[in-house]
Amino acid sequence: MVGMEQIISKYHRSLDSLEEEALESEDEPEISALKEHIEKLQLECRQMSGEDIDGLSMEELHELEQQISKGITSVKDRKEQLLYEELQRLQQKEQKVVEENGALQKQIEELQQWTAIPEIPRKKKRSAASCPKTPIIGDEAMHLGSAIAAIEEANIDSGFVGRKGCNKLTIARRIGLASLGKAIPKGTIQYQ
Repeated sequence: MVGMEQIISKYHRSLDSLEEEALESEDEPEISALKEHIEKLQLECRQMSGEDIDGLSMEELHELEQQISKGITSVKDRKEQLLYEELQRLQQKEQKVVEENGALQKQIEELQQWTAIPEIPRKKKRSAASCPKTPIIGDEAMHLGSAIAAIEEANIDSGFVGRKGCNKLTIARRIGLASLGKAIPKGTIQYQ
């Protein structure tokens, strides 16, 4: 039995090799044609790069030149298209950045409005020379001085402070501490 199995296995192997040889002989013309085509394409590629052009006739050189010119035109057109697309993309990006910048600027202005403390106008200090000299009568001067001290200590807001022409004396007069209608005796005038 072992002999019979060996014979059958040998038969199958030889049958497989015969089939492979038959397939190779059938594909041989196609393989040869493909090899020739590949060699021709490789030669054209070398010629387009300027190599192996010694054997070309004037007509073949002219045809090669036209092919190269068409190729260059196609390459330039594609390059222009890509540059135009990139330019459009960058312009859109610029527009977006400008819009974002405007929105951020608006937010900054709004925040500044909410957080800004309005500047309080400061009063100019009046010098003693610029204040009008108002006569104050003897006892009234003493009462006026203590009244002014009381006003300052108590921080009374009389509603007159900060108005034009309102100083401590006019405030004191308005609250009834000094009278202008009295006669002023000589030597009792004091100036504030």
